[in-house]
Amino acid sequence: MTQEDGSNRKSSENKSNGQNIVLYLVAVAAGAALLVMWVVKTNNPVITYQDFLQLVDVNQPGVQSDGSIVVQTEHAGKPVRVRYTNLRNVSIGDRTIHGTVDLEYLTPVRGDTKRSGVKFVTYKSNSDAVEA
Repeated sequence: MTQEDGSNRKSSENKSNGQNIVLYLVAVAAGAALLVMWVVKTNNPVITYQDFLQLVDVNQPGVQSDGSIVVQTEHAGKPVRVRYTNLRNVSIGDRTIHGTVDLEYLTPVRGDTKRSGVKFVTYKSNSDAVEA
């Protein structure tokens, strides 16, 4: 009988180890998913509302401009100059504006200095009045 009791204990221990491994894998997968969502969210540049309006103005038909603006912003905590061009796919919500631009870092940064098709976000506040 002692042999049977021992084998029953080993069987239940193996089941609990298997369940622990599954729980660890689920926790790791959830953590990885959160990390990916955070990185993707923080990767979109934020364009100020005033800069967005300026970008819209220079992209109007008939305007003698190359359709770009240069702004001072931060990249990795350091001040940089960025040129935004080719405004497209603009979606205006109640408090946010989303769209796509091409950008070029005029100040040297690590990585690509030119990126095409970059999604951006602009936040509107109640004090941002649109002029007719």
